[in-house]
Amino acid sequence: MAAYDPKRPRPVVDRDAPAPVEALIEPPAPAPAPEPVVVPAAEPVVVPEPVTELRAPARQDGGSPGSDVPVAAAPEADTANRAVMLVMVSAAVAGVIALLLLLRRRR
Repeated sequence: MAAYDPKRPRPVVDRDAPAPVEALIEPPAPAPAPEPVVVPAAEPVVVPEPVTELRAPARQDGGSPGSDVPVAAAPEADTANRAVMLVMVSAAVAGVIALLLLLRRRR
């Protein structure tokens, strides 16, 4: 779209044509009424009894029943604790080394 230029002549407008707003206000030509839609009666819905407990028998290897996928054994009980302890000891050693280096630089 061109920028506004006050010196540019305006386009010639047909005086007999309806204004754009009036064209929108005028009602459209009548359309034929649509035929009514007949909806068949719905069948009654049967609600089943609620299931109170559903358990499958457990397999000895820990997998789900009917599954042929092998399941890994549970990790040792203290595995996570050992990992956390290793990280904390490493951080403590790094902190001690950093403090020793800072003290050595001051002297």
